Amino acid sequence: MEARECDHCGKMFMPKYEWSRECMACFFSSPKGKEWAERKKAESDGWDRTQRDRFKEGFGRTWQGQSPPRREASGGGVTVDALLLRKLLQLCHPDKHGGSELANNVTKTLLEMKGRLG
Repeated sequence: MEARECDHCGKMFMPKYEWSRECMACFFSSPKGKEWAERKKAESDGWDRTQRDRFKEGFGRTWQGQSPPRREASGGGVTVDALLLRKLLQLCHPDKHGGSELANNVTKTLLEMKGRLG
């Protein structure tokens, strides 16, 4: 991809995507860029908007923008909190690995750990 001129500030930039029309600085200072950054931050915390809403509906609690309390499961000298466990389950789920035996075994172990979290 070739360098392109930013539609907003006029500086040259290397676009990450073919459809990119603004440099990163202009994008992140725009309302759309700020919304994207907030969404990414929430996702990296493991609590995107959908999960927060589902959590509130399921437990009838309001955390007022904070993450819920963390619970931990341990085994074999390793401690894993509920958030990391959720991410591990998403990563190794058999549906994402063609139903492999390894993915099934790891998912089974992680689900047992999840059961101990309560």
